[in-house]
Amino acid sequence: HGGDDFIYRLAITEAAPSAAATVAFHSANVQAGKGSEMKVAVKRANGFKAKLQLAAKNLPDGVTAPPVDVPEKDGEVTLKLTASADAKPAGQPFALILRETESGTEYPARHFMTTGSENNGVPQGYTELVIGATDQLWLTVLAGPAKAEPPKSDAPK
Repeated sequence: HGGDDFIYRLAITEAAPSAAATVAFHSANVQAGKGSEMKVAVKRANGFKAKLQLAAKNLPDGVTAPPVDVPEKDGEVTLKLTASADAKPAGQPFALILRETESGTEYPARHFMTTGSENNGVPQGYTELVIGATDQLWLTVLAGPAKAEPPKSDAPK
């Protein structure tokens, strides 16, 4: 919509080198004593050349995710989450970030909430939400497999 009564503002800035990371899912599960993977799409723009690592922040106790070097070519990078066998069940927010290895500058990985093709109960889906993306992801640590108890003997003692 527009017209003669409308005021328009135009802002022009120089294109700065940048990096962005996106995740398809806003949550992940990992079971105690096991591992899980999260795939992150990495995109560089405007001549971005710095070396990057993908890392996780704010993980629950007993969960680790060693940082992964990001290849120079854009694409998908996989981060492995591992929960120790004694990790307690938990559910909490965490973050994935791209970190420049030399300067330490961080770029959060984002999950975009919706698209025009998403089936969210409205014909053709919502195309705009109040919050379009989040960098606060959710990690659930599930209890480990139940330990088998030794068989009980019916023999008299």
